[in-house]
Amino acid sequence: MELLNQVFLKVLNMSITAGYIIIAILIVRQLIKKSPKVFSYSLWIAAAFRLICPVSFPSVISIFNIGFFDMSRAQTPVSGALTYIPDTPGNFDLSDITTGISVANSLIRESLTIHSISRSPFQPLPDVPGQTAVGSVPSLLHIVTNVASVIWIAGIVALLACSLVRFIKLKQNLSKAVLLKGNVYECENISSPFVLGFLKPRIYLPFRMNDSEKEYILRHEEYHIKRLDHIIRPMSFLIAAIYWFNPLVWIAYFCSGRDMEMSCDEHVLSVMGSSIKKDYSLSLLSFAMNRRFHAAGLLAFGESNTRKRVKNVLSFKKPKAWLVMIAITVCVGTIAALIANPIFNRDKNPVANEGDSLTDIYGVYEIMDLIFLAPISSSFPDYYLKQHKGTIYEISKNDFTLDLSQSSIQVSARRISVKNPIYEKVTLENKFHAFGEGDEFGVIDLSSYDRKEAYKVLDSAGADTGYRIFLLDNEVWIGHCYIRGTPPEASLEYKHIFRVSK
Repeated sequence: MELLNQVFLKVLNMSITAGYIIIAILIVRQLIKKSPKVFSYSLWIAAAFRLICPVSFPSVISIFNIGFFDMSRAQTPVSGALTYIPDTPGNFDLSDITTGISVANSLIRESLTIHSISRSPFQPLPDVPGQTAVGSVPSLLHIVTNVASVIWIAGIVALLACSLVRFIKLKQNLSKAVLLKGNVYECENISSPFVLGFLKPRIYLPFRMNDSEKEYILRHEEYHIKRLDHIIRPMSFLIAAIYWFNPLVWIAYFCSGRDMEMSCDEHVLSVMGSSIKKDYSLSLLSFAMNRRFHAAGLLAFGESNTRKRVKNVLSFKKPKAWLVMIAITVCVGTIAALIANPIFNRDKNPVANEGDSLTDIYGVYEIMDLIFLAPISSSFPDYYLKQHKGTIYEISKNDFTLDLSQSSIQVSARRISVKNPIYEKVTLENKFHAFGEGDEFGVIDLSSYDRKEAYKVLDSAGADTGYRIFLLDNEVWIGHCYIRGTPPEASLEYKHIFRVSK
């Protein structure tokens, strides 16, 4: 069951990212609606990538670098995945959840704030009245995840079973199809032409089509096969079945189908000329209840889709070369921006080198005390510290490693390693806010320390991992934080800060 829960949460995280991408595609689609539909169709590559591949690469041109988004909590530099809800059911805090949108994160953070902690370092953490009992929230989250995972699988099975039944009925209807030529068959029991088959696709036509109509309809169907739409469309349905709970995925599914059909229509007109517009439109109207790729199921296109296709056919003009070049540039740039993960801007602070004091504390550390715990954590401080006991941090020039194998935390990745880390100095004052600059709670007083140094842990590409190392006199602290906003206005929210010892 735990494996199923992790898979479901991974799918849920990918669904959230894909949702943002789909909305962006719908906007760009409107901006280029007068260009050939093949470009609109190509934009869906980005949505398919996000729905299939859980990881991506960071880039400066990523759409998520826009200030509207805040992916600092979602992005992990080690895995390359965007994680809004940790895929460790029942073992994450509410503060770990993010939406990827700055405004929404702030609203959720305010609504989930349960208590505040404002204390001097090393004082015993108090029991806070009204705090959720240990384990109750994780247990509830675990139950919800279990139920949601079962419903998710049930939905997939139901959709695929429905498609299988429709496929069997379709094969029965096609049993009396007559070979016309090559891979083209005619059948009495179908109302519209379609392509069926993966390795050896066949084109099925209704009887009583005249020769001229057959010519451009066959060109349409053959172009589908040439472009591998007979494979792409059923695979699209399979993806939609996996993400059946996300309405944006279904919107993308039907919109991509419309773009697919219109781009094929335009191809036929480009090859055969605009003189067939009238006859072609009449054929589309006669196939008003067109059901292409029946084997995929749930692919019926109603009158509204036919009306738009007819309108597109009648208004089609072969595009000029310069317009095609602009559309290609826009599409390539858009796809690149949509499939890339964001990168974090780096502050222009000096980076630690061999002469800095950070090199003096290279070594292996274990957790001793809990300095700070996020006020919206679902665990008591004592329980949280007990869970994390046994965690090992290794700080060196070539690696920053977090080893959770000896702790009692149930996570999928027991060891996290940042190769060739960059340790970047951070200015420390006598006090700093551990839970956002504007909050009165979570203020840690450092005025009693003479030596006050702190370092960001960046990966080799310069992305902020969220880890911080504090050097305070003879003490070493290690914290993990989230970054809200973008530098230089960004503020930090620490999940926890531990005092560690060699």
